[in-house]
Amino acid sequence: MKPKTYFSIVLFLALFVSCNQNSDFEQKNIDGDFTIELPTYMHELDLGIPEASLQYGNELEEHYVTVIRESPSALTDYGIFNLAGYADMYMAGVEMSIDDATLNQISDGVEQHNGMEAITFDVDGVLPENGLGIYYSIKFYKSETAYYYVLDWTLSDYKEQHLSDMKKITNSIKEL
Repeated sequence: MKPKTYFSIVLFLALFVSCNQNSDFEQKNIDGDFTIELPTYMHELDLGIPEASLQYGNELEEHYVTVIRESPSALTDYGIFNLAGYADMYMAGVEMSIDDATLNQISDGVEQHNGMEAITFDVDGVLPENGLGIYYSIKFYKSETAYYYVLDWTLSDYKEQHLSDMKKITNSIKEL
């Protein structure tokens, strides 16, 4: 085998293996309230969601996540008394904000996860402002002290690339 051919094969295999490895993750402590596991390729961003406790992403990867943490007592003023009502409120907003929305509840009703109640959804649709396909992985949590809305999204073209990371992120919330 010619050295040039050998080098090309080794380079191809090295690139293939590095592209197929799982992302490295690091745990972030958010204001002493909760932790979340995020890929090291994400960094803090301003995603234009002022009420969010966390806004991270990577523009080159087209992968973003935000977490909204809310007080149960504040939500009772809006008629929210349980996790299902909280999830319904936000999912109605998600459904109205994208075209051709397909909402799927992944969890079997309210489940227990990381010591909290949880409901999980995924959503496929089209952004009305630019016609791009979008995919959301969404998980709602309720503890005794807070509700959490974990919204993780990417363009549909990147769904398969990020799906494993998205599941790990949305499942990693732990209250402190």
